[in-house]
Amino acid sequence: MKSSRLKKICIWVLGVVLILSLLVYFLLPKFAMDKGRSYDSYARSDLSSLWMACVIYWDEKGEEGNCTVDSAKEFGFTPYDKHGYVTLKIIDGKKNSFLANATHNARKTPTVWKIDANGKRDKL
Repeated sequence: MKSSRLKKICIWVLGVVLILSLLVYFLLPKFAMDKGRSYDSYARSDLSSLWMACVIYWDEKGEEGNCTVDSAKEFGFTPYDKHGYVTLKIIDGKKNSFLANATHNARKTPTVWKIDANGKRDKL
């Protein structure tokens, strides 16, 4: 009697372990992909916020002003990523030829995002 009950418990435990293993096997890559997308979202968000602060900068200082990350901070730019994983780089700070890049450095192969003078974001 005890051995048949023990067998049923062992089969039940093995079934639960099998189900949990399959869930982990199929869902773990999805969670990893979602994490990468959230990193990209941080970079895109900071890039758009930087561009908007530069638009305000050019309205105040004139179109020939050279917007930098530091000058954008004076006009309201606050990075969403408080941990410093997002690297922002302004290639050209002039209004008509503005170009900036953003990368989230927590990814193994980071995606580089760019924004142009019209505020259009794309992968680089």
